[in-house]
Amino acid sequence: MHWKKRLQWVGLLLALTFLFPLTSSLAGDRGPEAPIPEQPPADADGLWIPRTPEEKAIFDDIHLPDAATIAEAQREKLRYVPITAEQSDRWDKALEAQMQALMHRLPEKELASLDIDSLAAYIDMQALFAASGIDPAVGEVAKVDSKSNVNLGVARHGDFLLGHNGWRPWGYWNHAAMWDAYHGNSKTLHARGYGWGVRHDASNWFRTHYRKAAVMGVWTSAYVRYSAGWYARAQVGEPYTIWTSKTNQSRWYCSKLVWASYYWRSGRVIDLDSNGGYWVTPNNLWYSGWTYIRSIG
Repeated sequence: MHWKKRLQWVGLLLALTFLFPLTSSLAGDRGPEAPIPEQPPADADGLWIPRTPEEKAIFDDIHLPDAATIAEAQREKLRYVPITAEQSDRWDKALEAQMQALMHRLPEKELASLDIDSLAAYIDMQALFAASGIDPAVGEVAKVDSKSNVNLGVARHGDFLLGHNGWRPWGYWNHAAMWDAYHGNSKTLHARGYGWGVRHDASNWFRTHYRKAAVMGVWTSAYVRYSAGWYARAQVGEPYTIWTSKTNQSRWYCSKLVWASYYWRSGRVIDLDSNGGYWVTPNNLWYSGWTYIRSIG
């Protein structure tokens, strides 16, 4: 083939490569809007310190979208997981009562070694279903050996992930993590469990470990989302425990890391805890008016 003809074919193939993503239903919303900036400065509490008038304008303009947008996002959540926020709140209240009782009953050393999976041996799950009025068959994945097909290609630095493998003490959603896409090297960033602490895992970790997963966005500016991602990165190596207050910034469990990343880096404006309990669960992140689905499967 003549070299000019070859160049024409190469040009056509390159054009198709670049045009193909635009045919996706998620076209135009596939990644960061701009290169991720370096870590912005923060005070001793982890609060983002705006450095320029432009950054201050972003900081002062953090707000929820209009009520209709929030309502549609919440209806979409209900379509995928047909459990109401009120049912989830009743579950949380019953779980908190059982966990508070455990704190008074178990030795401190035994408590310290528990993560949310091992906690299941101490929790009366039937009492949680009864208190919440939730049918345990609702929202279940048909095949117990299936793996999530969530589209991780839409995840942006600072978005977060939720995973479901059946009902656990936290409720429908069992685990939460931040998405770290700094320098284009996407990874799962999470407080993984007791003995693991806060760490990075492979980008497909949720797809290989959960039957259903969701990529979630937060209604905020790209700058605040980037900053939340940076906050989570700064906690790598710190210990895991579920026996910690939300505002303690040196001990972590999965959903607390996500909550804190946005809470502190938005100047305490973005509170992803949907019901304000002592613990913030993955389900609280799901039901928060600040969050919306980017992909689920």
